[in-house]
Amino acid sequence: MVLTAADFSFVPRFRSYHPPVENRSENRANSQSDFGDNRRGSEFGDDAKSLHSVQVFLQLQLAEAINTQDRGRMAQIHEATRCVSMLNHVSSLALLEGLSTDYASRLPYISYLVRCRQGLLDTVDYLERLHGRVERDMEVCTQYLLSVHIHRFLERCADEITEFESKFSTLDGAADDKSAYLGQFLDRLYDGLASDSRWTVLPDSAIQDGYMILERIILSQTYRATFYPNGEMDISRDVVLSDHIERLRGIITVDHRHIQIRECFRNEMPWPSAQAELLAMSAYRTPRDKVLCVVRCCLAIMNLLSLACSEGGAVGADELQPVLIFVVMRANPPSLLSTIQYVHSLCKIENLPGAEAYYWNNFYSAVEFIKTMDYKSDI
Repeated sequence: MVLTAADFSFVPRFRSYHPPVENRSENRANSQSDFGDNRRGSEFGDDAKSLHSVQVFLQLQLAEAINTQDRGRMAQIHEATRCVSMLNHVSSLALLEGLSTDYASRLPYISYLVRCRQGLLDTVDYLERLHGRVERDMEVCTQYLLSVHIHRFLERCADEITEFESKFSTLDGAADDKSAYLGQFLDRLYDGLASDSRWTVLPDSAIQDGYMILERIILSQTYRATFYPNGEMDISRDVVLSDHIERLRGIITVDHRHIQIRECFRNEMPWPSAQAELLAMSAYRTPRDKVLCVVRCCLAIMNLLSLACSEGGAVGADELQPVLIFVVMRANPPSLLSTIQYVHSLCKIENLPGAEAYYWNNFYSAVEFIKTMDYKSDI
């Protein structure tokens, strides 16, 4: 029973075993009369090796049963091993011929089961991808319905928004004062939205998405005044840093003493997918969206470094930081200092989820380090 239930395609010598052409009685007679013939001696050696492969296979099955603590199967394999070890040459030939015939008869059904399993796996994969597309479509529809509701809410608050925009554009004071005034106005809108009876029945995730949509709409209307609170002074400061990075791009290499990226991590250089995420920051208006661009940039770097790591170990900050510095210099995103100031003034980094705060702090450290770099080309 143990041998007939086994898949002997994994037994090396048994896969190439073919029963002798002569019938079994002739084999039995020949085996009892004379083993001096060279050809039959070779057949005997091949049969002995095939039988030894079966014994080895039984030992492997026994080891697997011991590992899984399948005591019933352990008893069966012990008995099968004992019986096989007691067989003489004639009985061994009969056993091998019977197993070969039985396996040949089962092979078409095994192939059928393999094809069915492959078909089922393909179907499962297709259904999973289809489920992912449906979930994405549902998310898009939810976002659209929320945006419609937010726009209708803002239409009822049009006078209040107009008054805010007029006062905000003429507000004199430091960037922190403007950020505080903007935050107070957003809090009032959040409270008004939360008091809407149609809004209270939504789940918490939808409410948070609605707050994000509301923030995007308001900040898109006051973006320039909030992003450049000091006007031309902020723009000039960004230009100075951009020119500094542009000069560094022609000097700093992966071998530079300030970078020193490990040799095994340079195959994907200059990491264009990570650069694209940083360049996309200027297309977003809310500080959270800009932080998420940085998170996606760092994740792209981490994924590529993990693929390049031959040891298969985890990639940490020591590997991420040099590559992130190099990527920031290569991308040279516009208005870099104003972006950092914008995020810090409107978004409390300590309140962000752990991964977002971690990657943003790495990005901020990379920019601060770039500001201190010189133009020496020594390695």
